[in-house]
Amino acid sequence: MTADHQATSAERLDEHLSLYPHLTDRILRQMLVELHARDLVNIDEIYDEARAAGGYVESLPPSERGNPNVAAAPRGDQNEKDRVNDISRASAVQFLSPHEIDELVNLTLKREEADNLRAIVSLASVSFRMLSEQIRRFCDLPEGEMQLPRDEAMGIRVGLIRHFISDQLEFIAIAKRYLRIRDFQDIVNRVIGPETGMGRVGGKSAGIIVASKILNVDAIRGSEPAAPIEDGARAAPGDFPVAVPESYYLRSDVIEEFIAFNQLGEYQSQKYKELEDIRREYPLVKSVFRNAAFPAGIIAHLRTVLERIGKHPLIVRSSSLLEDRFGTAFSGKYASIFLANQGNIEARLRALLGAIAEVFASALGPDPILYRRENDLLDYEEDMAILIQRVVGRRFGDYFAPVLAGVALSRNEYRWSPRIKRADGLVRFVMGLGTRAVDRIGTESARMVALGMPTLRPESSDGEIMRRAQRTIDVINLAKNRMESIPLKRFMEQAGGFPMLDKIVSIRRDGMLHTPTGTYIDADPADLCITFDKLLGEGILTEQLRRVLKRLETGYRVPVDVEFAHDGEQLFLLQCRTLAEAKEIGDVSVPADIAEERTIFSARKFVRTA
Repeated sequence: MTADHQATSAERLDEHLSLYPHLTDRILRQMLVELHARDLVNIDEIYDEARAAGGYVESLPPSERGNPNVAAAPRGDQNEKDRVNDISRASAVQFLSPHEIDELVNLTLKREEADNLRAIVSLASVSFRMLSEQIRRFCDLPEGEMQLPRDEAMGIRVGLIRHFISDQLEFIAIAKRYLRIRDFQDIVNRVIGPETGMGRVGGKSAGIIVASKILNVDAIRGSEPAAPIEDGARAAPGDFPVAVPESYYLRSDVIEEFIAFNQLGEYQSQKYKELEDIRREYPLVKSVFRNAAFPAGIIAHLRTVLERIGKHPLIVRSSSLLEDRFGTAFSGKYASIFLANQGNIEARLRALLGAIAEVFASALGPDPILYRRENDLLDYEEDMAILIQRVVGRRFGDYFAPVLAGVALSRNEYRWSPRIKRADGLVRFVMGLGTRAVDRIGTESARMVALGMPTLRPESSDGEIMRRAQRTIDVINLAKNRMESIPLKRFMEQAGGFPMLDKIVSIRRDGMLHTPTGTYIDADPADLCITFDKLLGEGILTEQLRRVLKRLETGYRVPVDVEFAHDGEQLFLLQCRTLAEAKEIGDVSVPADIAEERTIFSARKFVRTA
């Protein structure tokens, strides 16, 4: 390195040392270690040189020189540490460029803040304010090219996951491979709860946070190297163009503050009552909770969220600490409430507070309590967190809805043809909000799709398809400020320019179904039938969903199911949880010639087989 470069390096290093005098020893030691790793200097020789400059090494027998157990005696006005620092500084100036000095100083600062963060996350009890401030201090440092080694960061990741997300060991084992320290800055910026308390974001929030990272591994830029997935494969940028709606997390300790603030402690014993008593009292519990008050601090936080989101429809979703855990998914046991979010800020705030309170009350409903009893979870302290999300979709006249939505499972347990493979997965599509994607409502049902054979239908004729097809759309009525179910014909009268319509509907003509040949449809809305035939024939969305499910299953190491929505331009992931599977019990021999009076039911198709 030329003399001019050395002068520039010396100037840059001295700037850093003057800015961080309390870290002088650590900065110079980091540079000495780096130079040693590059074989440019030798640490033992540096220390020997420092001791020699102090006149102490020469007085030792050769066998003891360099022995770390032999203390060096200082001489004059400079001790051994100062002399080592002087030699380290001179070596750094000689061999390192200004950019390399900047990177090593930044790495030292990261290690200093990481040490502080590690000390805090190791505490059994810590306030949200203290932990979030330390996370921000760490994340305010430039990312730089030199990152913390993975082993140094891993303990911090685990501590942050345990404090903010989940204490379930199975979940931690997965999450620590994908969540980086810097990812928690965005999480804490979206957390709602008292500054002095500490709670978790709950199972549903945890699932969507980790799933988004699994699908975007290469997009993660954290303070330490990204962890590969199980098989070492890496996603190329753009491989999984899946978005997550804007989300906010009401922590699990807020319900404790809510109950204490309103003196509702007696309702926490509901889970120990007889089931009939729980059913009878649940409407009263909901009314009491919906009319209870919230602490001023929580109201202020929620007002800020509404000001940020504006008058965009919201969904308030349960995110219990028990929800979406490995083995116990609690699917459909708690309330989720759509909000049109229209009107002035005070009206919108009242509606949001009422929805949150109703979701809190749903933890005391008969279905989740019965499920907890069946799974030996009744005595678990189940604090209910809340996930608040912008609803995916767009406006069509007075209505708001996604173009399509549904649920997707990485394992298909409903195989109506031997051509369908269990491992290919299953999807249920609906037009509009995804509330109709789970169960058949009346004679209507979602479009069932085996991802390995997306055009293969369980129905055998056009007549059967038309009888079973979805005819009612779930939407948010913005004019009436509520959720509604409306006939397809009525919806289409307002939904001018509905995107992807030619891919979603078929046209009835002479008792037959016909796929639109172009993008423009001039048929009478009464002649439209929701089939998704053209969309499935193209295979683009189904292939994307299949690859998303495979990626998530690889990341989670178990089968998963997800909720999704599409706004006509982008696919959004709304929820991800592990799929609760029945244990394999082997083949069962069914006896023949059973008397009719002893027959409960019989079937010749649509029975699950291995």
